[in-house]
Amino acid sequence: MVFATLTASTGRYPVGEVARQCVMAGFCGGYTTRSLMSLSTFYLFIEGRWLEGTAYVVGVVALSLAAATIGYWIAAILNRRTKDR
Repeated sequence: MVFATLTASTGRYPVGEVARQCVMAGFCGGYTTRSLMSLSTFYLFIEGRWLEGTAYVVGVVALSLAAATIGYWIAAILNRRTKDR
């Protein structure tokens, strides 16, 4: 989220949309992370560990949203400092 906010067209370091998508989806590995989460959850469910699998999904989503929020706040502060100068 820090990279996405800082490199947006209104950010401190604007980058073209193709480059942003390459870094965010490819380099940062968003798709790989989701695939691994899905596979891990699938195995927990297959083993009959429904409570653990559900807790895992809820926990990962909640922590991901918290991390995205914190990243956004940090980048927004950095963006404001540039505009104040």
